[in-house]
Amino acid sequence: MVNRVRQEALPVLCAALLLLQSGCVKQFDDAPAGNMPPKTYLWIFPDSTISTGISKQQLRWWGEDEDGYVTGYLMAFAPGLLRLPDPDTLTYGFTTVTDSIIQFPLRQTSAVFLVAVRAIDNSFGAQLPRGAVVKFSPQSYWDVNSNGSFDAGDVALPQLRSAVDSKGALQQFPIRNSPPSIAPVRDPANPTQYMLPPETTFTVISFAWEGSDPDGGETIASYRIALNDTVGAGNWLTLPPTATTITLMVPRARSDGSSATVTADVYSSSYPTLRLLGQAPGLRLDATNRFFVQARDVAGDFSPILAQPSLKSWFVKKPKSRLLVISDYQKDDSLEVRAFYRARFREFAGGRLANYDELDIRTGSPVGKPGVLVPPLSLLNPMFVYTLKLYDFVFWYTDQYPSLSVAQFTLF
Repeated sequence: MVNRVRQEALPVLCAALLLLQSGCVKQFDDAPAGNMPPKTYLWIFPDSTISTGISKQQLRWWGEDEDGYVTGYLMAFAPGLLRLPDPDTLTYGFTTVTDSIIQFPLRQTSAVFLVAVRAIDNSFGAQLPRGAVVKFSPQSYWDVNSNGSFDAGDVALPQLRSAVDSKGALQQFPIRNSPPSIAPVRDPANPTQYMLPPETTFTVISFAWEGSDPDGGETIASYRIALNDTVGAGNWLTLPPTATTITLMVPRARSDGSSATVTADVYSSSYPTLRLLGQAPGLRLDATNRFFVQARDVAGDFSPILAQPSLKSWFVKKPKSRLLVISDYQKDDSLEVRAFYRARFREFAGGRLANYDELDIRTGSPVGKPGVLVPPLSLLNPMFVYTLKLYDFVFWYTDQYPSLSVAQFTLF
């Protein structure tokens, strides 16, 4: 009986051994596996079109690599695309960060931009600086001179195609332009005061403002200014976006021969490096005036018009004499002192300077402080300096509390 069991079990055991032997044998390929490209992800996974935003957006992304690690990213954005073009003609920028504030180059009221981010893994052996311009057409290369063509000085990147995410993370962003705004600016030398003109001036007047834009200050393309009348394109003078402090100036040769309205020269910078920007028509002599300024952005949208002074006008006095007398005197006998100098100048030079122009720089001020007819400290040069230059002679008298802050800006 025992022998019979052994005889029956023997074929089963042999069959099991044969199955075990055949199941354990496996052939391995000695060739190494190829590199697996990384995958890239954006921080949003919308199930439909995302809402419209402004042209400055903060983007976040990351990459994953199954057989290595991510060493950097290529980023590109272009208007009007749904997917990567084939061949890929986009211009990419290299970065190692995973977030950035992007300024979409919006040049119209609205547009839809495709953002493409593509991770690069460690199989890419080349070293690229942050911001390097990379292109894939006609071959993968670092466009060193950023001219869009593969030429002398550029660096071929043959390993890039196998090391980069071929699909990338893509997302469309609908962007709408936001109009700029404009506002008065405070005087850096006296932050309690706005940089506005005095209530009365001669024919040299400085203005300052600051523009801003939700899409970024760099999107402001220009400013334009006008005097008294904003109707009609001919009344506006366009200024560069860097011109946020300007000076209107009427030379004596022009104002002496006019009794009503003159054209003012418009300058930027200060003494002695003024730069002529153009001319603004419509400055009224011996009358009230208003100044208007407006910002324009790269998409063509304008800000609301800013008027200076905001709620009233300022008075422009026409220079009439070759002599300017500056009254820096604030004592009880100021009227007597003023009459004294008026009488003395009648006796001087045959009376030719008797009807001199006068500027009281202490009107409405506490002792030792500039008066309301003095420009803000940061505008003394050029405004006050070139006001003095309207005259052949300047006579300045003072009490024991001279306006040194005004004098040091203009005389030294």
